[in-house]
Amino acid sequence: MYLSIKKSFVLLSVVFVSACSSIEYHGLIPDNPTPSVAAGLTGPRFVDSLQPTLSWKTEGLPTDSKFDLIIYSAINNNSRSLGGQYCYLIHLNKGVEIYYREGLDGSSHKVEMKLEPKTIYFWSVRTRKGSETAPWSTFDYETGIRFVTRWEKGSKREWLFMTP
Repeated sequence: MYLSIKKSFVLLSVVFVSACSSIEYHGLIPDNPTPSVAAGLTGPRFVDSLQPTLSWKTEGLPTDSKFDLIIYSAINNNSRSLGGQYCYLIHLNKGVEIYYREGLDGSSHKVEMKLEPKTIYFWSVRTRKGSETAPWSTFDYETGIRFVTRWEKGSKREWLFMTP
């Protein structure tokens, strides 16, 4: 009898913890840091410096492509923070623009100013040809834990990172 009950509990545990996540990119795709969408929690990836090097994928683009990079502060609109590196992305909004560079060569850029420690930032890149620019790169996501009331969906979000 005990063995039968234990097997049922394990089976129920697996059912109640299953999670789904999906992500769809618009524009350029981040290479480092990449967006995090996992098990109902979405959060920024940690970077290793207050002057991180951000990179993006450029496959299929002409070798003379130029890029613009923008970084915004992040504002948490939820008074009940989860703490640590994870938070619900749906509660974060772009704050003020704190960094902008245009006409960058290559697929990466080291931020030229020191950012604040333990701070979350939004970032995005776009292609540029002269004065013509593509839309800023964003992603749509859907993530959640089945049979739990927490499900999150967002669209046209910029990428996130958090400083050490």
